[in-house]
Amino acid sequence: MHSQKRRPKTIGQQFISKPIPQNWKNRLGHYKAKLIKGKAKINSIRLGILNGVLVTYVNKIKYPYPLLATSNTSLYSPSAGHNSNQQIKVSSNKNKLILEYGRNKLELTKI
Repeated sequence: MHSQKRRPKTIGQQFISKPIPQNWKNRLGHYKAKLIKGKAKINSIRLGILNGVLVTYVNKIKYPYPLLATSNTSLYSPSAGHNSNQQIKVSSNKNKLILEYGRNKLELTKI
């Protein structure tokens, strides 16, 4: 028998914040989420700024997820866990935002 080494669990990740582009500042606010594809259980999202970092609050969770913009239409979350460094793509459709990450696609309507 040989033993398998377990990877230590990450509970936080340090990152360097970047300036927040104006187009992302224009998107700040509360959104109602509607699942288009996938298995995400997200009902609402709030985009905000906390200590100079773009963050999102998902559903009624009190803790923010940091977001770093990589372009006008994509960003990623440098947070720990299974969504670590996951690329998020955002597109506009009339007055709605379409958010795609992994196998999930959400339609966000500003409220």
